[in-house]
Amino acid sequence: MIGKALNDGHYLECHFSKPFYKMILGQDLLFEDLLDLENSLHRGYTFTLENELYDDEMTFIHDEEYFGVTTTIKLCENGDKRFVTDQNKEEYIQLLAKY
Repeated sequence: MIGKALNDGHYLECHFSKPFYKMILGQDLLFEDLLDLENSLHRGYTFTLENELYDDEMTFIHDEEYFGVTTTIKLCENGDKRFVTDQNKEEYIQLLAKY
């Protein structure tokens, strides 16, 4: 409905988040955009970036649940076999922020 209104040139008296505008424009979302959407999640990821990892079983995958169905997404090629370490955790967070 919003897309139709925008496409037809109608003025909408509402405000959207910066990440929503970026998605409309087809721009990539960045880790910093998470601050506008999920402040607590951003704080958790920031804590991960600033502290040593102790979970040696974490891989480059992300589980999403929609309507009771869980889907596992590989964040990169062979993400299910690639472990997150202190050396690559920034890459992991950047890839995760896109989902």
